[in-house]
Amino acid sequence: MNSGRELVWRQPGKPRVQAARAFLPLMRAAVESNPDDIELLLDLVIALRNAGRQSEIVDRLAPKAASHGLPPELAVELGAAANLCGDTRRARMALEMAMDDGAPGPILRDPAGRSAARQRARVELASVLTAAGQHDAALRAVTAALDLNPHDDAALSMAADQMLKQGRAPALIALLDDLEMRGVRSAMLLSCRANALGACGAHAELERLVSPSQWCVQAMIGPDEVDNRRLAEVILTHPALVTSPGDRPTRGTNHRLDAIASREEPEIRAIVSTIRRHVDAYVAARRDVPHPLMSHMPAAAVLQGWALATNGDGHEARHIHARSWITAVYYARVPVARRRAAGPPPGSIVFGPWPSETHRCAGAFPAWHLEPREGMLLIFPSFMAHSTVPSDVDEPRLCVTLDTMPQSLPA
Repeated sequence: MNSGRELVWRQPGKPRVQAARAFLPLMRAAVESNPDDIELLLDLVIALRNAGRQSEIVDRLAPKAASHGLPPELAVELGAAANLCGDTRRARMALEMAMDDGAPGPILRDPAGRSAARQRARVELASVLTAAGQHDAALRAVTAALDLNPHDDAALSMAADQMLKQGRAPALIALLDDLEMRGVRSAMLLSCRANALGACGAHAELERLVSPSQWCVQAMIGPDEVDNRRLAEVILTHPALVTSPGDRPTRGTNHRLDAIASREEPEIRAIVSTIRRHVDAYVAARRDVPHPLMSHMPAAAVLQGWALATNGDGHEARHIHARSWITAVYYARVPVARRRAAGPPPGSIVFGPWPSETHRCAGAFPAWHLEPREGMLLIFPSFMAHSTVPSDVDEPRLCVTLDTMPQSLPA
């Protein structure tokens, strides 16, 4: 929590190089040449996961698991991939192997990776149990995961989903209160609280928490601050532009430029600087408002984000920005699309409960949409779940998204 007057900004780090799909043949060849190099195999498996090649992960790891076992870091990857492929028996065996304290294999490059893998395995196992209809066992698994790490967003999301579907919204609110007492300050916690309030029928409290008119703010950025034509040209021709990895909520035709806040191009630096000024103004105008978002204000923050170009069927599935505090989206290019007879217009951003299927058990949850315009900046709390509607046009719809990522101040 920040008891000072202003948010302290940290500088973003340099862009990290991600293994692109184009490098997969080279990575496969390296693993074939060095079959005993577990670190190299893990790098390949992570690249395959990001590329959506789940079946290849299973094909590579299942024989190793059967012959001499896998270290937790690889066993959890096998379990998660097998689960996505519908092989629940193999998934469960691999995840139980990952959670085994006596699991074989060397400690990999990051000693903390082993405990993180075991924690992830507990949550993945809950997913397997849910698919098998063992909802009570799944809830016990994620509750145990939260006992070990109360900051585990994936465990909290699954626990909330289980409790809401079982009609246990008051118990979920009690769990969220306990986590907050244990120091959890996250977008996931506030998103789950919003769903729980809706399920309990606490509509007035839910309206205060979500309140689009107070917390979802628009501003128009003029050409004297940002040259949208040049910004779009720089982003759309950038050599680091790639298709979004499979673990992101982006679907359909898209291209993505990550680490946008760390880029050196003047056009990108201009929009990042402009967004930061508007986020500062957003925070200053609400600093004294008695609201959970402001009580979660971090001591310091860094801007991290990406640029996303979508066209045709490209869109974002419903999601939240779980690791962020406040999210800002700037629309640099918004092509004109033919309007539909019903529903939000093409290219709209749509807000509502998350996951979207919880609307059946979240009560009268507020839902609304906004139709972006070129030059529009939208700022909202990161716990507000949102999706986008495909533009259905060939010309790319381009936006720049920046998250306010909480950081700690040095002691």
